Amino acid sequence: MNDSQLDINITHNGRNINLRANISLPDTKIQGLYPALISLGSGLPRPRDLAVITLYPDEMAANAENIRGKGKFFDLYGRNYDKGAIAAWTWLVSREDGYKFFQSSSPKL
Repeated sequence: MNDSQLDINITHNGRNINLRANISLPDTKIQGLYPALISLGSGLPRPRDLAVITLYPDEMAANAENIRGKGKFFDLYGRNYDKGAIAAWTWLVSREDGYKFFQSSSPKL
């Protein structure tokens, strides 16, 4: 992790994917931990006194007609996995184990 990007590697049944998340810390003089807001995609106005973790759902799974099984989620679970883009995006946000690791490596969040 550097000041603005977190790189995440996930392995499942011998398949590996790499994800990225942008991290924006608040511009504040408050010392201590910052609560973090998880954003799917950019464009969210940056809230005061909150860190923002931006994830990229289109990288995980395409959401367009006639495009099924494309994206890193399907690279990990297989092209014929029976879930769609919305399930893949939910899975991305729910990677609580990764956020716990991130919290232990970054004393600000």
